[in-house]
Amino acid sequence: MAERQGKLEGLKIFAKNVFKGATVNSIFDPDMTEKKVQETPEFTAKQILNHYRGKEKLTQEQFEQLKRSVKYM
Repeated sequence: MAERQGKLEGLKIFAKNVFKGATVNSIFDPDMTEKKVQETPEFTAKQILNHYRGKEKLTQEQFEQLKRSVKYM
């Protein structure tokens, strides 16, 4: 019984990951709309490196925009 339930959980996780994979960086991704693309600022390599080195911290909003801009590359 527990083995069957484990397999069912595994299938649920698999289906969720397939759906997530199908929507990321595709036309179904809400971050890829034309409006969001235009609103997302560009980040320089220096800004990114300074953030990861701890010299210049990005705000949480800027970090989310950075993650969104990576999708456009």
